[in-house]
Amino acid sequence: MSRSHFPSMETDKTSSLSLARKSKLSLYDYSLWGVLLVIIAIFTISQPFFIRPNNLINILLQVSVTGIMAVGMTFVIITGGIDLSVGSIIALSGIVAAFVAKSSSTGVFLPVICGALAGAAIGFFFNGIIVTYGKIAAFIVTLASMSGVRGLALILSNAAPVYGLNDKFLHLGFATIFGIPYVVIIFVITFVLAYLFQRFSPLARYIYAHGDNVEAARLTGLPIRKTLLFVYTFSGLCSGLAGSILASRVGSGEPTTGMTYELYAISAVIIGGTSINGGSGGIAKTFIGILILGVIDNGLNLLMVPSYYQYVVRGLIIVIAVLVDQLRNRRGYSFN
Repeated sequence: MSRSHFPSMETDKTSSLSLARKSKLSLYDYSLWGVLLVIIAIFTISQPFFIRPNNLINILLQVSVTGIMAVGMTFVIITGGIDLSVGSIIALSGIVAAFVAKSSSTGVFLPVICGALAGAAIGFFFNGIIVTYGKIAAFIVTLASMSGVRGLALILSNAAPVYGLNDKFLHLGFATIFGIPYVVIIFVITFVLAYLFQRFSPLARYIYAHGDNVEAARLTGLPIRKTLLFVYTFSGLCSGLAGSILASRVGSGEPTTGMTYELYAISAVIIGGTSINGGSGGIAKTFIGILILGVIDNGLNLLMVPSYYQYVVRGLIIVIAVLVDQLRNRRGYSFN
């Protein structure tokens, strides 16, 4: 292969500049922080308990599982893809972690690792391989995985919860350090590591290039197939980790858990400002999105608003976020 087929140093520098431009916080993102503060103020006036530290920590605890899922979903959407299987992966990985945790000798780390690896395996073999080499639309592949993986979870568990988990594993879901739950710490660390990867890893530049213009990225010589394999494997890994943590929190592996979680993760990514068309967005944006959803859900629960009204509110927020995304992609409607 000729030398021109490989990315040059000049191309690499251009990619770095493009990555910085597409992942940085824009005016839209800063306005979201303003929206978040306004929402917090409204709920605080309506329910003074809302602003108390215990409740704020509770909000982070509530969004921890779906937030970890949203980290992996962010990179998938940046490539212009989608992963509808993450909710089912939550269930399957939780079942795997629960089976491993039934033995008292496995402690806490082995079940979590096994659950995360189970999720990564689903992401690699079920989603990544078929999307990359089968060249089938990610929507179709992950929709099939959503059904198939859920079926596997039901088969492995015999359609029943897996109980009898060891105390160390259960301790993970409830333990705190200085009043902060371990689950929240894992959630924050996951976001920080993903942000550092996004900012400094060459692979992150390939992810943005793929979402921006896949043909141009291919002609430049970027590893398109490896990039797609990575994002779907990583999405599965994040969902597997989230599923293991959820099993620890609820005290069992539930084959029916995680239903509609994929919608929550996708919502957080889109509301945060990552374009559904791919090529722009980032982890910091997703963090804003997941906080907004968490604050709204918590505030409405404190005000005892029925859950079906909450679904309507969340749907309206998603529609507005997508409309704003489309406006930003049209000439003359730049929010950056």
